[in-house]
Amino acid sequence: MLLLALVVFGVTAWFVGLRPGGFAGVVSLLALVMADVVDSTALAVYALHVLYIGGMIYLGPKVSRLVAGARPEPQGPAAQVGRWLKRGRALGEALWKSRR
Repeated sequence: MLLLALVVFGVTAWFVGLRPGGFAGVVSLLALVMADVVDSTALAVYALHVLYIGGMIYLGPKVSRLVAGARPEPQGPAAQVGRWLKRGRALGEALWKSRR
């Protein structure tokens, strides 16, 4: 029971973030406790967990891009050096491809 809640937490935290992963883990644990207490709900709860985990694994990269949104452009000297390194790498790759 706890292991399944931890798997839900881990998958959600991997693709969406720690806070939503924590919420999903707590809701998962509460649903699993309810499945143990209330008769004939265990199959439905486990099926929902399997569907949720499968859906997060299948659609996880798309969901993470939607949740991330537009990130602000980094500022400062370190960001400028990073941009120079990216440009240099792109130039090096272009030169390398043109040699072939």
